[in-house]
Amino acid sequence: MNNNRGRRKWLWRFWLPVAVLALLAAVIGKGFLGLIPKWLEIQCAPKRTFSSTSSMQNLKAVGTALSIYLETNDCYPPKDRWVDELEKYMHTADMDDSETRKKLRAPEFENTTDKYGFAFNGQLSSKSRTEIRSPEKTPCIYDSTKTERNAFDETPLESLPDPPRANGNAAVYADGHAGPVSKN
Repeated sequence: MNNNRGRRKWLWRFWLPVAVLALLAAVIGKGFLGLIPKWLEIQCAPKRTFSSTSSMQNLKAVGTALSIYLETNDCYPPKDRWVDELEKYMHTADMDDSETRKKLRAPEFENTTDKYGFAFNGQLSSKSRTEIRSPEKTPCIYDSTKTERNAFDETPLESLPDPPRANGNAAVYADGHAGPVSKN
């Protein structure tokens, strides 16, 4: 009788942890295995490409990145690194990074590696959003004759193309909306 009791005790001590581990593995494994199809769908799906016909399309995407940057940092990016800073917020899961970066360029430069065609209003550099008096009228990022990365103007709109680009000049304003812009 003692022999059976000792044997049952040994079986209980052995099988209880095995049963608990098996149960945990099943629960965790089911959750993990449930994520695999989503991961494969994201990783194996064909990547989209980006092509725009107007600066306005690109500047809307830049405006979204700027809004996220402002929410995160509570100030505008430094004028000499604005592209570098906003690029971090331009990632799109279903696009290659090179396709996403095209949004930071004017359409005529989207297939180049060293030309951009947008400029930043240097007067907004590192300022808090609350310091801007009329954000709906203050141009932040706009079409420019300057083509280098991180181009900026000390005076807003000084490098705005004249005559305007094919679909007109556009800007992202300090309040985040994109719209047409002119020097007048």
